[in-house]
Amino acid sequence: MKINILLLSFLLSFQVYAYCPSLSIVDVPSIVNLNNDLSPKETVRLYRGDSYSECDVYIGIDKGSSSTYNRKVNSGANSIPFSIATNNSMNRVWMDFRDASSSQNYFSHKFKAFRGSDYKKMNIYAELDLVGNEPPGVYSDSFFIKAYQRYGPWYLHSYSIPITYQYTIPSNVAISIVGSNQSFDPYDTSENLNFNTLIQGDAKNFDIVVQSNSGYILKAESQNNGKLKHTQVNSTISYVFKANGGAVNLTNSSSNPQTISSGVGAYPNDGFRVPIQIEIGSINNKIAGNYSDQITITVTTNL
Repeated sequence: MKINILLLSFLLSFQVYAYCPSLSIVDVPSIVNLNNDLSPKETVRLYRGDSYSECDVYIGIDKGSSSTYNRKVNSGANSIPFSIATNNSMNRVWMDFRDASSSQNYFSHKFKAFRGSDYKKMNIYAELDLVGNEPPGVYSDSFFIKAYQRYGPWYLHSYSIPITYQYTIPSNVAISIVGSNQSFDPYDTSENLNFNTLIQGDAKNFDIVVQSNSGYILKAESQNNGKLKHTQVNSTISYVFKANGGAVNLTNSSSNPQTISSGVGAYPNDGFRVPIQIEIGSINNKIAGNYSDQITITVTTNL
């Protein structure tokens, strides 16, 4: 019996790529303080530890704590949009190499054996997108800069290092006392209500506008505890103090200021607006002369 044996051989061929075993990324700051620059540029270096190695390297940056590459820096439940790009125009989002669909979304470099430098500089461009009334807090997120090397048909993750961006918003509040429906004016913090001849039921109005990124508590303190007082003799005239349409009892407020309004969160539009009305009470059997009172308005953040 004659048996023929057919031997089949297969040769799988591909270009072989060398590997840099001691690759690292250096000069990475532990924290980039965005309070110093809302659009910082960080220059870091890709480094190979031995000059005899040859490798193709691809550098990407992950999403951080975000679920997409619409990155953010976070403070508790609050967040601010944040971008990391490969160019200073911020139109090339830097992505993890394995997620990138274009070479514009990562950095690549080829180290040649015994040739060229062992370092390669990379610029990381970032930008914080502030609206202007964000709540106070320390906003931050960490992003991993990741290096991949090509080895045969594979791209192997070979190095990672974090970079953290941080931005601090302090609690702040400002007050303006303006005419009814007028805009916030940081230089207008007092209102002189001149009733001329006092008539029962006469009323004058103004607005208190508060700009705060952490809510507010507004208190009023009457020097004469809710009375207009004669400037020379012991005689007073009552008045009604209304805030947001509701009467506020200013009795004993000279020693115990009364809360007239409060709010939470960051201010809307031009600010938290509190309409105020002063209405003259009875003037029956009152001594003629000049009457006055001074009301001090105090605002604090609602934290």
